[in-house]
Amino acid sequence: MYKNKINFLLNEIIRQRPDLSEDRVISLAQRKKEEIKGISDYTALLLVAIDLGVKLSVKQSFITPIGKLVDSLNSVNVKGRILWVGQEKKFKRRDGTTGMFVRAGIGDSTGVCSVIFWDRPRRELEELGVVEGNVVEISYASTRKSLSGEVELHVGLKSEIMDRSDEIDQYPPTADFLKPLSEIMSASGRIYTLGQVINEPVKTKFKIEGEDEERSLLWFNITDGKKVVRVVVWNPNQNYEWVKPGTTVAIFNAKPKIGLNGEIELHVGKVSHISPFSGKEYEIKFKPSILKDLKQGYNMAKIYVRINAIGKLKIFEAKRKSISIHASDISSDVNITFIGKIAEKIVGLKPGDVISIAGFRVRLRRGEIFIFCDDFTELDINPEVPSEFIPPPANANFVNLSDISIFHKVVNIQGNIVKEPKEEIIQPLQIKKGEFYIEQSGIPAKISYNGTIMDYSAEKLEVGELIKIYGAYVDPTSFLIEAPYISLKLRAFSRIEKVT
Repeated sequence: MYKNKINFLLNEIIRQRPDLSEDRVISLAQRKKEEIKGISDYTALLLVAIDLGVKLSVKQSFITPIGKLVDSLNSVNVKGRILWVGQEKKFKRRDGTTGMFVRAGIGDSTGVCSVIFWDRPRRELEELGVVEGNVVEISYASTRKSLSGEVELHVGLKSEIMDRSDEIDQYPPTADFLKPLSEIMSASGRIYTLGQVINEPVKTKFKIEGEDEERSLLWFNITDGKKVVRVVVWNPNQNYEWVKPGTTVAIFNAKPKIGLNGEIELHVGKVSHISPFSGKEYEIKFKPSILKDLKQGYNMAKIYVRINAIGKLKIFEAKRKSISIHASDISSDVNITFIGKIAEKIVGLKPGDVISIAGFRVRLRRGEIFIFCDDFTELDINPEVPSEFIPPPANANFVNLSDISIFHKVVNIQGNIVKEPKEEIIQPLQIKKGEFYIEQSGIPAKISYNGTIMDYSAEKLEVGELIKIYGAYVDPTSFLIEAPYISLKLRAFSRIEKVT
């Protein structure tokens, strides 16, 4: 009769006194039995609880609130809504036999918890009521910490699972367990959230140094209409073809991390789950903005800019295409890089053309604005521009070297090559840098660049040739010291053409 009460009391002592192990508490109860002859196990445990200052309510409930679960509980009982159910997974035991498990999530008004059902196929779990959205009661389960430190509920074959669908209205709906993206402020804990997909998922394969096995990841962006967050799925072995722009997805037990852009990303691994979520749609609006009002990170903004210079189309090893431009609006200038299929749409444009872009990432560095556009960026070429956002005309004229001053930033120039390009690898960063010299009307200029000269010119450059350089960046330091030449730099948006 008191077996369940003993287990409950033992769990309650461990929960309130996590500094004590189960063996230690049982040892203290045994000592009480030795001191007071004839008392029951339950009474001995009760006296230990009183001595330890454990607070016990007069009317005990055998259902443990999910938000109060701690490590190392046995015979624990919980009741809650099933939030998600994963696929069956098989594993090999040490004795050579094959086992299986199914991961799921459960929640009540106090919190959420991951559940692992051992050696029960999904079909059997569904018959017992373990279906997304339903309420179940689980008895005689245990808890333990995962490798990442979160408490998990383990449900074995000796555990009982009872369908409590008649109590479904007594528990919060699934949406109440999902945190809005705009409220995710730190990269800690585990995240349950939802959002609308805004780009086609991109799959990438890679290898880690020292490992033979190839890994893969899938990434896409989601939004709640206020904030955009990147989702990274590691080694996806499920079918995610249903993840399309416009689809609302629920993400359970994701790990938030700080990405390369300094923003929070949601990483989905073995203990996480993604499923479609119906009944929730977001209105995605891109607010018109000027360059000076953009913020670091992803901007749900729309800008109108005029192109000043266009670089060469580049193709990376993964066959991803990239092209960069220098552009201006009424407030500032900007370096914009287009990556993916969208880069092909920029190739045919010319200085003076106007484009609008909506939905992009911004990096602010040393007073300059850098924008990065992927295939999910909305691009409009020579659009109808609201009068208050019409960008200034492009300065397509060539500037004489003798007229360049510290007040110039990006210029078009021409001159004769007097020293052909020479490149070297800078250690220890393994960065290739190069330089060459031109002259115009007796004034020399040093042209420096990253990469190879073929990143900027379609032809090899030789001494004596007359060339035009579009989009040369003026190095202001050459005007602050007595330099023997004007110093110019080639950027990703720079381009060189021979004058025939």
